[in-house]
Amino acid sequence: DDDGDGIFNFQDSCSNTPVGEVANQFGCSSSQRDSDGDGVLDSLDNCPDTPQSYPVDESGCTDNNALNFDWDSDGYQGVYQYDVDETLKIRINQQGDLYPFEETQWWDSDGDGFGDNPQGVNADDCILENGTSFEDRTGCLDSDGDGWSNPNSIDWFASPNGQADAFTNDSTQWRDVDGDGYGDNQSGNNPDLCPNTKSAYRDSVDSSGCADNEKDSDSDGVVDSLDNCPIDAKGINGYADGCPLETQDNTNNSAEIFGMGILTFILICVSSLVGIIILFAFIRRRAEEDWFDDDDEDYDEDYEENYQEDKLSFLSDLRSNRSSPSPNRGPTGGPTGGPPRNSPPVSRNSPQGTPPAIRNPVLPSTNSKSSLSQSDKTTSKKVKSSVKTGKKVRKAKLEVDLDIFEGVEDAHRDTAIDWVVESLSDGSSEREILMRLQSNGWNAPQSRAIINLSKNR
Repeated sequence: DDDGDGIFNFQDSCSNTPVGEVANQFGCSSSQRDSDGDGVLDSLDNCPDTPQSYPVDESGCTDNNALNFDWDSDGYQGVYQYDVDETLKIRINQQGDLYPFEETQWWDSDGDGFGDNPQGVNADDCILENGTSFEDRTGCLDSDGDGWSNPNSIDWFASPNGQADAFTNDSTQWRDVDGDGYGDNQSGNNPDLCPNTKSAYRDSVDSSGCADNEKDSDSDGVVDSLDNCPIDAKGINGYADGCPLETQDNTNNSAEIFGMGILTFILICVSSLVGIIILFAFIRRRAEEDWFDDDDEDYDEDYEENYQEDKLSFLSDLRSNRSSPSPNRGPTGGPTGGPPRNSPPVSRNSPQGTPPAIRNPVLPSTNSKSSLSQSDKTTSKKVKSSVKTGKKVRKAKLEVDLDIFEGVEDAHRDTAIDWVVESLSDGSSEREILMRLQSNGWNAPQSRAIINLSKNR
């Protein structure tokens, strides 16, 4: 830095900056600068804004004598002169060449710096209107100075219907593609976060320029209607559905089913399944118990039917037994036998003889049992297996109509019931018991009722 102006030599455009003067970034002080590039330093230039390439004199101003030459060969030369129309505020009676070194331009009627020739360089789109616009049109009115021209009602319309400035009083906004009233420049005032809102929704947008179906609450670029994580921005490496990458904690928390951890859910499912199996087994067991009860009732009914079928056969045996007295008759005092053949007993409700046969019933003899067994073989019937399966079966209580014992003393009936209980415990069959009861004067319904009452005990 030979001149000590703070700029290294290789960057210093003005190597001899006077001591005490402040140099700019190029190493030049105010006395060394030439702003218009006409070769005259600003400190000596009386016309510091002379157009580039214009011939100037020693004071830095245009050399009018040199302008008499047609430098650009466009047919126009000499000093540029004009009159002003005070009504229209435009230049009239123009002469000379305003652009002596630009062959495509020579005059500028509105004085805005853009030539009148529409086919030339920097042509003025609004020849009679002084303007500074340069974006959509050049040389037209630009109220907010953002470079975009104001619209008109004839041939130049504002966005979205045209290219003109949609916000003529806001230099930060000019374009509104969807026409919802919010500018598309995201760095400007009231930016439109949804610049492509469909026309059907443009009148119902919020303060961000978004309709309900376009809102993006987390500003991640995925609208809420398609965002699976509308309040969590997906970030740079997030998922396409709008969700951010999961951390380890989020992964653990997301491994849930119906708000429960996987392990808890499995335990509940297993417990429920076990409970269902237990309930099913219980219902099935109850159904089996009911079946056994129904089977017992069916057996009693079947036996009654079979008994009626076999009545004649065992009555025949009974009559044969009566013809020869049995040596194994029960205790003395019981009935001496059944009613005579084909003749009714003295009393069907009370066995004949004293004491009543039901008090000390005559037990069947061995011969009687044998003969009864022989009789059993002659008739086929339905017999329920008496083999014990080891399963405890609940027996239904048998119903008995006590009206059939009308006229019979309760003591006689109870004595007969006690005898039946003892006979059943000794292994006697019900058929044998029925025969003995009837041989001692009890009729068939009474005999069956006595057996049922003994079973209820």
